[in-house]
Amino acid sequence: MRGSDDPKTRTEALEGKGLAKQASRSPRWNTALVTGASSGIGECIARRLAADHTGLVLVARRRARLEALAAELRQLSGTEVEVLPADLTDSAELVRVEQRLASTSRPIDLLVNNAGSMHLSVFPDGSEDELIRLIVVAIVRLTAAVLPLMRQRRRGSIINLSSGATFHPHPYAAVYGGCKAFINSFSMAISEENRARGISVTAVCPGFTRTDLAETSGFDESKVPRLMWSKPEHVAKSALAAAARGQPLCVPGLLTKIDSLFGRYAPRRLVVSVVARSTRRSSRIDLG
Repeated sequence: MRGSDDPKTRTEALEGKGLAKQASRSPRWNTALVTGASSGIGECIARRLAADHTGLVLVARRRARLEALAAELRQLSGTEVEVLPADLTDSAELVRVEQRLASTSRPIDLLVNNAGSMHLSVFPDGSEDELIRLIVVAIVRLTAAVLPLMRQRRRGSIINLSSGATFHPHPYAAVYGGCKAFINSFSMAISEENRARGISVTAVCPGFTRTDLAETSGFDESKVPRLMWSKPEHVAKSALAAAARGQPLCVPGLLTKIDSLFGRYAPRRLVVSVVARSTRRSSRIDLG
């Protein structure tokens, strides 16, 4: 459903409210590479960065959507936008993105690892390996590719899109939950390792977010109370603000914060049971 929540519509509205004047100032980051940039949270992050005149490298599988977004952002902001179509689960294509991150001709100040950020699903077709390559392997390799130059320049930021699911085991989406828990642990460790070098790493843990989740999984959005949903624009704004502050962990939204406290401090058996029942209710797929 597109309308007032459409990222393009919101960008135009913000332009009308004086965002162009704000964008005339120097950007916090010169060039950002955003994965999963063709829709959802990644697209919203790209739009906010373009409005701040940050140069962009847009990465996703869908070339046509990337090209259309790049053309629009160039017209709206006049910023330089590269398009780098790539399937990060494919080793050869992942190497191309690594090479771009390691390039010294136009160094990357901000890496946004967003691909697969809202890939919550069960796995009736044995796609666990693909999910691990997308969420775990790609993030580790892209982070390793960008860090040497950031360390050399003693500046840079990394945003890793995790999930509210990171705070508890996730029955019926066990691989997804485990991958997200890895992201948080990895991000906080890398953040501490590089803090003295002027580099920040932020793990962002949104709750239910209005993306194309229903189209790409067996998830039934109608089973989740409306108050629990966030807009991708809000998540993007929170993520960039947290990265600008050098904040290691960002949990957007009050209800997601409360859920994270439940996941961390309630008895583990109770947490797992509640999550299992919730997942069974909201999935369109027969979980047995």
